[in-house]
Amino acid sequence: MFSWFHFQTRLSDGSGEKITKAWVRAEAFKLLASANGSVYEDKKLLGDSVQIFVEVVTASEFPEFLTTYLYNHSIFRALHNT
Repeated sequence: MFSWFHFQTRLSDGSGEKITKAWVRAEAFKLLASANGSVYEDKKLLGDSVQIFVEVVTASEFPEFLTTYLYNHSIFRALHNT
């Protein structure tokens, strides 16, 4: 994703829209909003997961070790302490 942001890649769906951090954030939360009444029974869990996903893919640097990043993330730890 980082190279998509850097090179201002455009969607190939005919819209030509640029893939930006704002676009990724909007699409991720649009997906979350559309999950209402679907197979995702725990919307809070899905919301927390989307929040972490957006945080990771829009960061200026990708974490060296994703598992270490997650273990140190307060939302992730709270999800696994319940």
